[in-house]
Amino acid sequence: MNNPIEFDQVTDRLIRDYGFKRSGKHLHAGKCPQCGQKELHTHVDRPYMVRCNRTNNCGYEETIRDIYPDLYENLTRKVPATQDDPKATAKFYLNSVRGFNLSKINGWFDQGMIYDPKTNTTSATVRFYLDDAKTRYWERIIDSADVFGKKAHFAGKRRDDGGLYQGEWWSPPVADQHHDEPLYLVEGIFDAIALLHSDFDARSLMSSNNYPALSLKNHPKNRPIVFALDNNKAGIKASIEYTKRARNEGYIAYAAIPETPRDWNELYMSDSEKMPTVMDRAIWNGARHCADTANEVAALYAIKSRKENRLFTHQNAYWYAAYKESDLIKSIADNDHVTWSNYINRGTFNLLNDDIFIGQVRTAIKATKLSNCTVHFEYLQVDQYNDQNRRYHFTVHYENGTPSTQISLIGTALNDAGSFNSALLSSTNGARFNGQKRHIEELHQDVWMRRQSKVVNTIDFVGYDKVSCAYVYNDVAYFGAKAVKVNSQGFFEHNRTAIKTINRDVKLRITNNFDALKFMHHFQSAYAERGLMVLAWWAGSLFAEQIRDHFAGYPFFELQGQASSGKSTLIKILWKLLGRTDYEGFNPLNSSFSAIDRNFSKTSNLPVVLIESDANAEIKNAKPFNWEHLKNAYTGEPLKERGQMNSGNETVFNPFRATLMAAQNTAIEGSEAILSRFVHLTLDRTHHLPGGKHHAELLARMPVEELSGFLPFMLGHAKEFIEQVTALQPAYYLQLEDLGIRIDRIRDNHAMMMAMLETLSKLIPVDAHLLQAAYDLIRQRAVMRQLAVQQDHPSVQDFWDIYDYLNVSVSETEYGKNVREIINHSAKDGFIAINLVHFEQVCNEKKSRCPDMKEVKRHLAETKRHKYLGYKAVNSSIKNQTVRCYVFESKDKRNHAD
Repeated sequence: MNNPIEFDQVTDRLIRDYGFKRSGKHLHAGKCPQCGQKELHTHVDRPYMVRCNRTNNCGYEETIRDIYPDLYENLTRKVPATQDDPKATAKFYLNSVRGFNLSKINGWFDQGMIYDPKTNTTSATVRFYLDDAKTRYWERIIDSADVFGKKAHFAGKRRDDGGLYQGEWWSPPVADQHHDEPLYLVEGIFDAIALLHSDFDARSLMSSNNYPALSLKNHPKNRPIVFALDNNKAGIKASIEYTKRARNEGYIAYAAIPETPRDWNELYMSDSEKMPTVMDRAIWNGARHCADTANEVAALYAIKSRKENRLFTHQNAYWYAAYKESDLIKSIADNDHVTWSNYINRGTFNLLNDDIFIGQVRTAIKATKLSNCTVHFEYLQVDQYNDQNRRYHFTVHYENGTPSTQISLIGTALNDAGSFNSALLSSTNGARFNGQKRHIEELHQDVWMRRQSKVVNTIDFVGYDKVSCAYVYNDVAYFGAKAVKVNSQGFFEHNRTAIKTINRDVKLRITNNFDALKFMHHFQSAYAERGLMVLAWWAGSLFAEQIRDHFAGYPFFELQGQASSGKSTLIKILWKLLGRTDYEGFNPLNSSFSAIDRNFSKTSNLPVVLIESDANAEIKNAKPFNWEHLKNAYTGEPLKERGQMNSGNETVFNPFRATLMAAQNTAIEGSEAILSRFVHLTLDRTHHLPGGKHHAELLARMPVEELSGFLPFMLGHAKEFIEQVTALQPAYYLQLEDLGIRIDRIRDNHAMMMAMLETLSKLIPVDAHLLQAAYDLIRQRAVMRQLAVQQDHPSVQDFWDIYDYLNVSVSETEYGKNVREIINHSAKDGFIAINLVHFEQVCNEKKSRCPDMKEVKRHLAETKRHKYLGYKAVNSSIKNQTVRCYVFESKDKRNHAD
């Protein structure tokens, strides 16, 4: 049989990735990814699983299939069925993936085929028949289970009663050789085969929701049956229920519940030689689950482990039993230590069948109830960017049947019983713990932290995380092109990465639905080349962190437009592409700077949109929004830092991981430093296209579920997008030099816009005519931005206009006209010296409007009208004394010199 998995190559990869050392038929001393110790080992000839030797303190195990999933993909193509071997794919799957000896199951299965017409996907299946006539069957899909939406299914001709398998178990097509041994009833067919390989006579119920009433009719009542279903909520419930039902029907029945969530096939592959021990422990565990009283559970623990003090659980409550073995021996009928040893050293089934002995032990032990709940430790939650923020995550199960809840507690909540009880009361639906400190210590040491804790890294934002290179959202995360749904414990797990976001403010409804052709038809018809320019920037926002790493910045975007120009509708449509609905942005004028900082740190590789930040322009004497505070965000630096709440001098800060868009009616006013960071685009009603409103309204009415597939679509092309933008930007940068753009940042930003537009046009259908128009528009906006930054700040322009109007005073004297300067203190021709206090005084005296002097002072040194020389002491020609002034070289003097 062709074997695409060369185990020599697997061994080489394991040695390379984990540092294994070869010793005969074993690999050992590999570095464990969970505990970091060199205790990892596996077999050379059949490396199905790697396992850490620190069983009690670590317990890490992982299959080769999970470590190297690429080896087990597309088996239908890699190991195709042939005329000589029509079962080749199924054989390989059962042998190399499931670990079965084909010689033991020869003739038990066939190979089938399944096809999905929507995706044109085909997969081989391994098929097991449920009846001798082979009219009904169950089959496992080997490849592309996510495409088919299921891993397996039942099919065939139904029985006369309409059922396919209900009430029956699957039996292997061989003669029963174990009449004197218990019959083990497991959930899956592969579980049954695994137990058969381990010399247990087993049958498959095929579902935890299938009591085998029909098959049991032919089963002798004196032959024990063991319900050994999976260790999960449904499996445990069914094992207990079926065991009690079978006993009521006169059968000798037991439950066997594995101590780990692994199924029997996984346990067999982990270590087939230990299966008898694993089964024995599972039977005792099943007996404890089936026990009716806490004292009965305590008796079972005492018989099995002989540990004199025991904290245990029963029906979702903690109990504690303390006794002395010597007193226990005296309490039974035969007061003989040798006889006691003989009693407890009997086989498991003999002990569990001795109701008298168990009853004597039960009567001699008193169990004390400690709580009305059990608390299962799930993982340690650690802030990925601030290691001091740690929380312990638990699942609380309630005795009274209240649905389980998940809570996270700080370390001090586990200090003692009182702290733990208070934490439960404040975090749960009435859970309490009435034990003592020693009980908490025992729980912490022997239950919760018995093995190395699973660590889940947390981020306090939504979007791209640089450390894990994953895009983490509320319900789904993307690791490369692979989508991973949030698990039942609230985090995402992929390979050896475990991560979650604790941000609950930003909620995205992401689907896989996105009809690019339909969307672009409406979008281009509504917004033409201006829409393409905005869309390119918006799409690039999904990769801003990676682009910033290469270019040391990502452009801000200014979308300016008069009322009814369509800004709000456009932005809301763009948000739907990312799964956000009924949202436009936030108004910074209504927020403190701390609130702005927090809004800026909520997302990564997503836009932050500021709206109506020019509203104060309409209010007399109102304070405008200061854009200068946001300059650092261009390179991803934090807006502010704050001291950490401890006795040290550490600070914490929130880097800017998002992108910035400003949408307002009037243009942003600011220094060259801030204006050069913005790509500026105007929208007004003159740019509306015929029928454009209709197309825009169609997009606005589309539900977010129809558009949000744009996000995973773009993430699927992340590598391509980033590489293309990185490669194309330098060429566009050189093109802009020919337009006379001399400010590097303006050239960088607009070159990046054109690179992102070209890259996007290769991924979605863009009209060629509009694409060229969009390039021309970006070039035109670059030229306009260059002109804008060459002008003075509006407050400084206002200042110079008032200066030119007021500075020269003309009066009539008997000798003629007297012309003098009343603001310029300089006695030298060609120079200007202004004291701002005096300037303001002259404005008041002349009853002239005075500009905002705080804004003037902030930007005056950057003026371009006259050359700034510095803030100096000047011998005033007006005051005849020394005055501190802003000194400039007049443009008239410079022009004359030129």
